[in-house]
Amino acid sequence: MAFMEGKIKKYLKLYRKEWLQNEIIRQEENLRIYSSPNNPNKSNQKEIIIEQKQLFAKRLQESPTTSEAKLRVALTRRGYEFRFNEVLHGFIPDYYFPKQKKIVELDGRAFHDLQMDKRRDAYFEERGIVTFRIRSHRVFREMSQVLRSIECFLSGKPAPPKRKRGGRKAVKVKNSPAWAKVPKL
Repeated sequence: MAFMEGKIKKYLKLYRKEWLQNEIIRQEENLRIYSSPNNPNKSNQKEIIIEQKQLFAKRLQESPTTSEAKLRVALTRRGYEFRFNEVLHGFIPDYYFPKQKKIVELDGRAFHDLQMDKRRDAYFEERGIVTFRIRSHRVFREMSQVLRSIECFLSGKPAPPKRKRGGRKAVKVKNSPAWAKVPKL
């Protein structure tokens, strides 16, 4: 029973994140409408939208997904200085590293809009901010590789080669039973 409750909580968290991301898109569309040249209350509406985004960012900070929280703890332990889910040029990136002017984004299954991502990345690219995207499931499966990739991204070094799965091969040793296998050194 506890297993099912855990699964339900996980899915509810994913759907909440998806709802929050859709809310961001809706607010950005409102910003475009309100900031059009024909709107007489342009400046007042723009301030309201910015204030709403800041409140929304605060909600995202208070309830991060499991993968965001886990990566946040790992990056903090390694001593990185970053901003987590804060408004930057009207967008809310997951992790913004101001010294390096780089962004790390976690893309989950619940929400992933390629067109929106491309527009957002192009917007940041125009301002000299580079974006690095990571699938959120990798945080659980291969955290050390994710941290190495982020470290290389932030330092500007090439990414390390991917490790092959499977580990060491077992080899038969003379005069031993068939079941006794010794790892190859």
